[in-house]
Amino acid sequence: MLSVSFVIPCLNEASAIGSVVDDAHNIGETGAFDHEIIVVDNGSTDGSGLIAVAQGATVIDQPIRGYGSAIRTGIHHAPNQVIVIADADGQHDLSHTPRLIEPLTRDADMVIGKRLHTPGQAANHWIKRRVGAPALSKLGRALSGAPISDFHCGFRAAKRHELRSLALRADGMEFASEMIVRAHQAGLRLAESEVPVGPAERERAPHLRPMRDAARHIACIARLSATSKRERARLPSPRGSHQDRSQHDQADSRACRLGSTHRRPWPATSCPCRCDSQQSHPGP
Repeated sequence: MLSVSFVIPCLNEASAIGSVVDDAHNIGETGAFDHEIIVVDNGSTDGSGLIAVAQGATVIDQPIRGYGSAIRTGIHHAPNQVIVIADADGQHDLSHTPRLIEPLTRDADMVIGKRLHTPGQAANHWIKRRVGAPALSKLGRALSGAPISDFHCGFRAAKRHELRSLALRADGMEFASEMIVRAHQAGLRLAESEVPVGPAERERAPHLRPMRDAARHIACIARLSATSKRERARLPSPRGSHQDRSQHDQADSRACRLGSTHRRPWPATSCPCRCDSQQSHPGP
């Protein structure tokens, strides 16, 4: 039977985290897969971690703030074959988890949710999700070539081994883009699954800062895409003998697996997206 680790980053989600953990338990207990729930408490001050523990989740503290920082910590601790990432604010319908992970049982290595918008969302959310997010996703596809419609859906799944091989580094919201671009560059097989998204159950202000986070997404995608092009430009010319062409093809294949072999131009301890944090975090 397939085993799934839910990884849920959490920062001050006391009003929603209990029901999110319950929903994850309920879908796991249907018998579709074995499951574990990992909530990464990213410095909550409202008791979110205690609520998650009371509902049966494993809670890991990650005091270094950031969406990416929290998820990478969860990925490091996840023991199961498949990792499902979901938000802690209740906007993702976890009953769709079996549909989300189904491509992983066939030939996909990573599945990204493609959001279906439901009534009841605030007007500012409508603008972000119908205008801002599609524009950033279109730019992401143009720069990276990754065939993903929705770069920023937080409901996604991947095989644990393949996900850990990507050496993900981003700490902030740009992690969502980095995960897709690095997976595409590494030659992982990407798939999409339509998922509903509803209004968040939070009482706090959103963590998202549209202008700042959009800039970080763009910088992250552009940097990774430019680095990939430079790496390919250094490959030997395919002209010459059959042996030369064969060596070029092998080098080209290696360059496509950037998650494990790419030589990065930035320091090993810094984030490629130039975010505020310059600290490294637990790896595989």
